[in-house]
Amino acid sequence: MMVGRKFLLTFAPAVANQPITQGLWRNFDITVNILKADIDESGGRLVIEIAGESSEISKANEYLAANKVRVEELKNYVRRDTKKCTDCGMCVSICPVKAYVMDTSDYHVIFHLDRCIACGTCLDACPPGALSRGRSSIMSI
Repeated sequence: MMVGRKFLLTFAPAVANQPITQGLWRNFDITVNILKADIDESGGRLVIEIAGESSEISKANEYLAANKVRVEELKNYVRRDTKKCTDCGMCVSICPVKAYVMDTSDYHVIFHLDRCIACGTCLDACPPGALSRGRSSIMSI
């Protein structure tokens, strides 16, 4: 069964300049989509979406762990507190992937988690502070 899952990869300085992510699509039958990257010689973070068979994704995560890359699966990365949300639309205007849309029939903001790339831009932009980092689960490899 083909699944798509989002992961945060954290690279230590010792491995930041190595072509580790290249091995993901070369060695495993998966598709890798880089959603956000911030990597330099001091280390970094990479948000990716992987699609493929669950067994191949597991093997890819084992490969990353063996190469000293911390792997964290992103689930419910953004949490929206509907009691705090004023439906101001700031998240709609700032989201680079249109994960937030304004329902013009009743002027309420709708959040599409499946579109979210976990960039965090909306977290700082929300005037009432209704958005926060949700829980993610650390992969146990």
